[in-house]
Amino acid sequence: MKTKFKSVVALLMCLVFVASLAFPFAYAKNYGEYTKDDPEIVQRKEQIAALDKEIQESKEKQASLQKEIDAASEKASALQKQIDSVQSEIDAYNKKINLLNSQIGALNNQISAIETSVKETENKMEVQKSAIAETQKLLGQRLRAMYMTGNVSTVEIILDADSFESLLTRLELVAQIAAHDNKIVEQLQAEIKELNEMKKQLEEKKVQLEENKEDIKKARTEVEEDKSVVVSKKVDLDAKKSKLTSYLSGLSKDNRELKSYEASLKAKQDAYEAQIDAMINGIASHGSGSVGSMVWPVSPTSGCWVSSGYGYRTMGGESQSNHKGVDICRSGASSGGTNIVASASGTVIYVSNECGHNYPKSYRYQDPHYSTYGNCVFIDHGNGVVTRYGHMSSVSVYKGQHVSAGQKIGVMGCTGYSTGFHLHFEVRVNGNPANPMNYIKLG
Repeated sequence: MKTKFKSVVALLMCLVFVASLAFPFAYAKNYGEYTKDDPEIVQRKEQIAALDKEIQESKEKQASLQKEIDAASEKASALQKQIDSVQSEIDAYNKKINLLNSQIGALNNQISAIETSVKETENKMEVQKSAIAETQKLLGQRLRAMYMTGNVSTVEIILDADSFESLLTRLELVAQIAAHDNKIVEQLQAEIKELNEMKKQLEEKKVQLEENKEDIKKARTEVEEDKSVVVSKKVDLDAKKSKLTSYLSGLSKDNRELKSYEASLKAKQDAYEAQIDAMINGIASHGSGSVGSMVWPVSPTSGCWVSSGYGYRTMGGESQSNHKGVDICRSGASSGGTNIVASASGTVIYVSNECGHNYPKSYRYQDPHYSTYGNCVFIDHGNGVVTRYGHMSSVSVYKGQHVSAGQKIGVMGCTGYSTGFHLHFEVRVNGNPANPMNYIKLG
C-alpha cells in the first residue's frame, strides 16, 4: 500500500516537473505581467519624482533665503537698537537745550527788569534835578526881589529894622530861608547821589547777566553742535535701516512666492497620487468593509507604541491636512529585525521595493516610486478593505501573492517621506481612509 502511494506521489511530481518544462515562458510571462506596474502608474510616479526634485530645489532656495532673512533681520534689530540709543541721546540733548533756553529766557527777563529799573531810576534823577533847579530858581527870585527893593544884604535888612523885635524877626527869617534852601538842595543832592549809586549797581548787574547769558548761549551752541552730529548719525542709520527693510521685504516676497510655487507643486503631486490611488482602488475589492478582527502589523509586539495617531496633526511646523493612518514605532527598530506582518489574509495588489535610502528624510525622497510611502505593500482583504504598510526597509512579498494574517511581508525601515524608523499603517474602506485603531488593538 505504501509502495503504491509512493508511486502515485512520484508520478504527480513528474507531471508537475514536465508541466513546468512545457510552460516555463508562459508562467514567467504571466507572473511578470501580474507584478509589473501599469504604464500610467509608472508615468505618474515619474511625474511625482520630478515634482519632488523641484520641491527640494524650492526648499533649498527657501532655506537659503531664510538664512538671508534671519541675518538681515538680526542686522535690522541691531540697527534698531543703535537708532534707539541715538534717539535717546538726541532726546537728552533736546532736554539740555530746552533747559538752556529756559535759563536764557529767565536771564532775559531779569535783564529786562533791570533795564526797567534803570529807566525808572533815571526818571527819578531827572525829577530830583528838576526840583533842585526849581529850588535854585526860587532862591534866585527871592534874591532878585531883595535886590530890587534895595535889601541886598543881611546887614541892610537888619539896619532897616525899626525895633529890636523886628530885628530878631528879620534875622530869624533870613536864617530860616537860607537853611531851608540849603536843606532842600542837600537832600536833593543826596537823593541824586543815591540814585546814581543804584543806577551803577543795576548797570553792573546787567553787565553780569549779559555775560551769563552769553556763556549759556555758547553752551547751547556747543550742545546743538553735538546734537547735530548725533542727528546726522541717526539719519545715516535710518537710511541704512530703510534700505535693509526694503531688502528684507524683497526677500520675504521671494520666499512667499517660493512657498506658493511649492504649494502648487505639492498640489500637482497630490493630484498625481490621487490618480494612482484611483487606479489602485480600481483593482481593489469593494463591499461592506467588514473583515473581522485584524492582528497587530508589527512583530514582535513588545516595545511597540503609536507615535502619531489617525487624523489631523502638525508635523515639522507645517499643518498637515490629515494623517490617513497611524505611525507605529518599536524600540531597536533602527538596528533591524522588526518584522512587518499582514494584519489579515488577502491578496497583495501593490508593491514598491525600489527605495534604498532607509534613513530619516525631512522631504519626499527623489526616486521614481510611490515616494510618500517609500518601500511599501498594499493588501486587499476583500469586502472593500485594503491595508497599506509604508516606509519598510525591504519587502518580502510580490504583487498578486496571497498572504495570511500574521505572515511576514517586510521589515520596518525609514524609506520614503519618513523622519525615523517606523511603520505607517493604513486601513482604507472602498478607497476612503478609516481609523486603523477601530480594526486592530495593541497586544
